[in-house]
Amino acid sequence: MTVPGVLALLPAVIVSIIESLGDYYAVARLTGVPPPPPYAVNRAVFIEGVGSIFAAAFGTAWGITSFSSNIGLIGITKVLKEPSPTFFF
Repeated sequence: MTVPGVLALLPAVIVSIIESLGDYYAVARLTGVPPPPPYAVNRAVFIEGVGSIFAAAFGTAWGITSFSSNIGLIGITKVLKEPSPTFFF
């Protein structure tokens, strides 16, 4: 880890946080629940950061974040929960 490397990735981290904030509020609006309180948003962003640190520690090439495309599918299909198979290898 170098200072130039951290500075190069800092804008991506900020953009990811902003996208996650929008995702949290969009899901709340789509589901008809009140917007998340600030402490819940702070906790969610913190957990995404911790998850990304663990992902990096295990050598993955991507971090942990919310996905706007999934939220778009909720808006289109109106399906909030769909069971999915879990595979263990």
